[in-house]
Amino acid sequence: AGIGHSSLEANLSPTNSLTTCQTERVFAALLSAMEDYNMDRRGDVGSWSRVAAINGLEALTYLSVNASDTFPHSSTPMTSLSSQPAVEVTVPSFVERISSFDEGTPASRQYSAKFFDEGLCCSILSALLKQLGEKLDAVRCQAGECLERLLTNNNPRLPFVPHRTMLIRALDLNKQGKNWSNPAMTFPLLMCAINIDVFLNPILSGLV
Repeated sequence: AGIGHSSLEANLSPTNSLTTCQTERVFAALLSAMEDYNMDRRGDVGSWSRVAAINGLEALTYLSVNASDTFPHSSTPMTSLSSQPAVEVTVPSFVERISSFDEGTPASRQYSAKFFDEGLCCSILSALLKQLGEKLDAVRCQAGECLERLLTNNNPRLPFVPHRTMLIRALDLNKQGKNWSNPAMTFPLLMCAINIDVFLNPILSGLV
């Protein structure tokens, strides 16, 4: 079977599994829900969708990373940024992964399960950083706690993070357990992260 038929090994239900195509659709639906800003007489009802999507993205990200076999899943624990920086785990490029296959490799082993990639990682982090600039304390807190876990967890370690060291330093994640609902603490950190070009637009969009 090809990569499109690989099953997500870690499932929300032991009797159900997702193909890579189905996983992509779920991620797309969750990222779309992060843009729900519907309002009615009760207020920002779209925030309920955004909070649910944040939780869903985190859960599916861990499942997808664990089910993929094209990059390392763990690293040495993150050390304080004020001390000697931890050695980065280098993720091989797609070309390097393809070239590593031997001609004599059985056909059944020539397909790798890949449920997570560079573009998806950037989209998830961008969506979370946008919500970190949210005016609602509950949404901001949920986004901050999710970002903190994703960027500091070492098993599995989130791969493909753009400018990982800069982002961790900007959000001061060497000191964990922050109250992300506190705007006096969160917004100055967000202003540090805005200096990372790839995250400039989503952060600005969240603040506006």
